[in-house]
Amino acid sequence: MSLSKVVHVNDQSLKKIVSEGNVVLVYFWATWCGPCKMMKSIYDELSLKVNQGVIIAKADVEDCPEAAELFNITSVPTFIFFKNNIEKFRVHGLINLDSLLKDVEEISV
Repeated sequence: MSLSKVVHVNDQSLKKIVSEGNVVLVYFWATWCGPCKMMKSIYDELSLKVNQGVIIAKADVEDCPEAAELFNITSVPTFIFFKNNIEKFRVHGLINLDSLLKDVEEISV
């Protein structure tokens, strides 16, 4: 089994990654969230399938309170897609691998 390429971020590193990255997907989650636990293997697999240069990041809302407030995270799991430091769209709740891949491919164009 391959290792995940998910980048775990905190408030400071998240700001840096989003501002410097061309295409960034940030997954806001929490350790106490059942659906978030279900997404772990899907998100890890996604990190191995995306094109090089796409950053797949993961932010625990407990460790990133400033980012959670800044991005108005009101529920987890939440996925925010950024391109060139601009939020393009977000998805809430459980999502399958194919949908995530499709969304990443669309934003990467």
